[in-house]
Amino acid sequence: MRRLGRLYGTDMVQIESLVARFVDIHYWVTQTVTMPVESYALKHIARWVGFDWRDGDANGAMAIFWYVEWLKTGDRTHLDRIVTYNEDDCRATYVVKEWLAGFVWGLGPDVTKAELTA
Repeated sequence: MRRLGRLYGTDMVQIESLVARFVDIHYWVTQTVTMPVESYALKHIARWVGFDWRDGDANGAMAIFWYVEWLKTGDRTHLDRIVTYNEDDCRATYVVKEWLAGFVWGLGPDVTKAELTA
């Protein structure tokens, strides 16, 4: 974030204000719970708590492949697949965060957003 802020000439006070609010979800998951998952990668954790990617075969390597294919062909479908994959990664992170907050606060694994903000 700092590098991007410098690159685009963003006021570093704004960047530092933003960075100060970042939370390392992976750190909190690995330090707080033990899960019956193959690894503590986002896909394994998110799937365990009930999230599914719209494209079950999508992964980082495929996103790189789709980008290269877009560069070669100009076919926008490849970029759309990347956007969908990235959206799902963001949504998966949110679902894991919500689950973890509910677990830590003793609200149980089926916590809803309304319960967290009440």
